[in-house]
Formats: sequence, C-alpha cells, structure tokens
Amino acid sequence: MGNHRIQKFDTSTNVLPQLLTKWGGSSAAGHASSALAQEAGQLRSPWGITVDGAGHLYVTDTGNHRIEKFDREGNFITQWGGFGNGDGQFNFPYGIAVDAKGSVFVVDSGNTRVQQFMPADEGSERLQGEAEELAEVENMQRTQNV
Repeated sequence: MGNHRIQKFDTSTNVLPQLLTKWGGSSAAGHASSALAQEAGQLRSPWGITVDGAGHLYVTDTGNHRIEKFDREGNFITQWGGFGNGDGQFNFPYGIAVDAKGSVFVVDSGNTRVQQFMPADEGSERLQGEAEELAEVENMQRTQNV
C-alpha cells in the first residue's frame, strides 16, 4: 500500500523538511483500487519522474499505464497513453526522461521498448526538414537522369 503521490519538500533549513506541494494521491481509503485513481491528476503506482527545462513534472503513472504532466505547483496539465502495445500506449511504463528539445522518452517495460514523444513544434520542424531533404534528393536524381 502506498500514498500514490509525488511529494516535493523544502530541505534548505535545519529543521524538519517542509512539504511544498504534492502531485496525485488521495486521503480516501482504497485509493489505488478506486475509480478516483484513474481520474486525471491522480496516480496509481507512480514510478518514474523527470522535470523539463520549464519546470514541468512528468510522471510514469505505472498502474494506469499512462504519462501525466504537471506544472511546478502540482497542477495537472495533461496525460497520454493507456494500456496496450500500439504507438502511444503502454504496458507498465517505468522510466522517463526529457531532453533539451522537450522530447519525452518513456521506458515501456511490459512492451520491452522505449517510446519517444516530441513536442508539436519539434515534430513539424523535423517533418519540414525531412521534406526538404527528400526534395533535394529528388532534384539530384532528376539532374543525373537528364
């Protein structure tokens, strides 16, 4: 049994650490097995945690087979995933990391893979770059065939 939450403490003083904020969790008995644990912003067996450059917190909500994103104050922003083996689905996600460009990498343990999720702006930039490279290759081929 656990609290099914992430907690942030201030340890800068020489007294007991002070709770600053928490993500997920409920004081209700049986929280992990209740429908409450599946609601946005709640967690069921949180495992991995990482923070991006803007201070947003990403959590692998392992028991709900999803990723949840919170702001630095603990407010829910978004979630994605769900149980399965398709793209964007998870089977017990554990590890998580965010790179300097904002791409999120998730260790999807039950599916024995790592999935990468890019921010929308990076994805569109990458697609534009690939389209430009393809056009350049096609132009080179046309020039060589003439």
